Amino acid sequence: MSGTASQPKQQPRRRWLRVVLISFGVTTFIVLIVAYLALRTPTWYEPQPPPVAEAEKQDVRNLLTDAEQAFTHSLIEGKPFTYRIYDEYLNQWIAMRHEIYPRVDDRLPVELKDPFIRFLPGKIHLGARGQVAGIGAVVSVEISVAFENDEIVLQLGDISCGSLPAPAIPKTWREQARVDYTFGEAWRGSPALRGDLDTGLRIGAEGRWQNGGTRYRVTDIRVLDGVLELDVTPLPR
Repeated sequence: MSGTASQPKQQPRRRWLRVVLISFGVTTFIVLIVAYLALRTPTWYEPQPPPVAEAEKQDVRNLLTDAEQAFTHSLIEGKPFTYRIYDEYLNQWIAMRHEIYPRVDDRLPVELKDPFIRFLPGKIHLGARGQVAGIGAVVSVEISVAFENDEIVLQLGDISCGSLPAPAIPKTWREQARVDYTFGEAWRGSPALRGDLDTGLRIGAEGRWQNGGTRYRVTDIRVLDGVLELDVTPLPR
């Protein structure tokens, strides 16, 4: 009789045990998937180590000088031209930024390391390594690029941690990120800058190149695979 009475008590316990084990397994699986997506490095994120050999460092400096001179010479010729910026060269300069511009990281969060940029059709991807719960992960943002009403418009898009969408930026942060600079106010010869993270950053089409003091107007902008193109028209002195 005693064996028969205990059997019904054991069955509910076994069912509850199975439920607990299944729930634990499902929860663990979800946590692992989320952790994998959050810590996974995006395929486009390939930061370069800074060059070590002095000859390689000089090559990077020469690329930067050549890029500046090419823009200057095109302005001096006085004819409309297309200026191309390649993300490969940008990342070489970024990797060596501390030697080219020693204070370039002063306004960046110190917890972000190894910044990297990638041009894709219509978009710019920016990524850097940060800390998520004490573990290193790649934090990235997507920026769309357009030319509207004589202005370059940069619009903040998706923000990700690894391959996982990150929470939206708090409204107070978005409001604090607003800028409003007239022509030449941000730096000497700078185009007008206005906007915020909600409406987009709007960059005026007209600027003044410091090397030679020539004014210019951007008439269009395109982001292609690996290259950003600017259509530029020099203005009369």
